[in-house]
Amino acid sequence: MTTNYPEYRTHLQGLIGRLRGRIPGTMKGFGQLHQESMKAGALSEKQKELMALGIGIASRCDGCITFHTHEALAHGASARRLGRRSALRCPWAAARP
Repeated sequence: MTTNYPEYRTHLQGLIGRLRGRIPGTMKGFGQLHQESMKAGALSEKQKELMALGIGIASRCDGCITFHTHEALAHGASARRLGRRSALRCPWAAARP
């Protein structure tokens, strides 16, 4: 099965919007935690997004892969670099039970 990640991201954004309506305090807290943790500091935003993408790949989380690929590209990562990261992580992740 091939996933169309831009479409999947739009779908997930809709689901997140519904969660905001049902549990607004929790989602507000999650959003603040995410924003603060992804700000540039010792590491750039791009580096943090690439690390988060690697974690998403290793944990096989399509939602994480979708959002962190989008954000890594938005912060200047190249498609080539994302391809290398995926190639390095996927064999290891596939070996997990």
